[in-house]
Amino acid sequence: MADTYNGIGTSYLGKCKFEQDESFVTTKWFMIGFPLLPLGSVRLRDLGSEGVPFFKRTTHYEFIEDVPLDILQVLRTYAYAVFIVAWFGHWAFGNQPPLLRFIMITLGILLPFGLRFLTRRLMPA
Repeated sequence: MADTYNGIGTSYLGKCKFEQDESFVTTKWFMIGFPLLPLGSVRLRDLGSEGVPFFKRTTHYEFIEDVPLDILQVLRTYAYAVFIVAWFGHWAFGNQPPLLRFIMITLGILLPFGLRFLTRRLMPA
């Protein structure tokens, strides 16, 4: 399983190819505060989380199977990471009013959660 300490270690990023049993394909990454190297893709089922979000949170997964590395998911993860850095830099250090900066940064951070929600709603029954 993935484990990070102070942003260094391995982490699962991305969710795609959802199944009826609520399992999904995710990619395990080596990270140093930023996804650096994809280590492989697996199919998991989320069993729930505990702890304080963004501080000390543990998510439990049921391992289903190893799958081939999902190249599209790797590219989406890199693209999103670059997007967030550019988005944050533009809106945090630009000349926009503080409220607009806050709204735009929040929208950028919430983007993957919204896309995941849409993916699950559009999944065939």
